[in-house]
Amino acid sequence: MKKGLYLFISALTIALAPLQSALAEVKPIFLAGFEFGGDTLISVTYTDGSTGSIDAGEGIVLGGGVAIPLDSAETLSSRITLSWKYTQLPEATNGSGDFTRFPLDISIHQHYDKHVLGAGLTYHLNPKFEVSGVVGSGSVSFDDALGLFLQYDWMFADNMSLAARYTSLEYEVENVSGSIDANSYGIYFNAGF
Repeated sequence: MKKGLYLFISALTIALAPLQSALAEVKPIFLAGFEFGGDTLISVTYTDGSTGSIDAGEGIVLGGGVAIPLDSAETLSSRITLSWKYTQLPEATNGSGDFTRFPLDISIHQHYDKHVLGAGLTYHLNPKFEVSGVVGSGSVSFDDALGLFLQYDWMFADNMSLAARYTSLEYEVENVSGSIDANSYGIYFNAGF
């Protein structure tokens, strides 16, 4: 997915070009969230009858980055973040499974008092699904993937927000036809410093 990486880098370069004077106002940000959705990668039934699964769009998300104001009134901003997204099957004594990826996001946000609307690009680096034990043994590495997202933030305090997010994304495996739906819905906590 090298074309996706080039597109992402081009968007990042365009977004940062006019920001030389704004770079002095860069603010660090932290994010934590949970996303759900997408195609099921694995589904298992445990000996006690309970079940577990991993969907391509689900996982906890922890990350950080920077927020850059794009105007003097700080009603328009850009964010650049890098996160770790992780999902695992419920604990079992005879097997395990997990799915890890690293989302790199660039976005533009319009601020309306306590409400913020945002849109951007996400580039998932090194998506890797691994299983071991009775559920199987091995791993699948997906190609890096480029997607789009929309986000709504509600600012409940200075520099803190709760956000709802929708991401449109697909994963592909090299030399395998077809793709896996990794679309997701998420709930986030964001904090600036």
